[in-house]
Amino acid sequence: MTKAEIMKIAEAHNMDFIRKNAVGRNYIGVWCYSNDLIPELDAIVEENKLPVTGERSLVGDEYLYRIFFPSTWTDIYGWKD
Repeated sequence: MTKAEIMKIAEAHNMDFIRKNAVGRNYIGVWCYSNDLIPELDAIVEENKLPVTGERSLVGDEYLYRIFFPSTWTDIYGWKD
């Protein structure tokens, strides 16, 4: 999975950046809640292959998706060019 693909998916699902480094020093991510399963995010979660990994949790009656990728893809303002 490439940075461009993640950027497109994140935009399509209005995903926000994870602002704290919960995974490790070299990874950052995006997240969103959804009432329904999102097949393209589920594919990332199921593949779970570096450099892009993901997880899905059920929080109440919503799904929480978190997708992680190298921190070099972003800076403090968002996506790096």
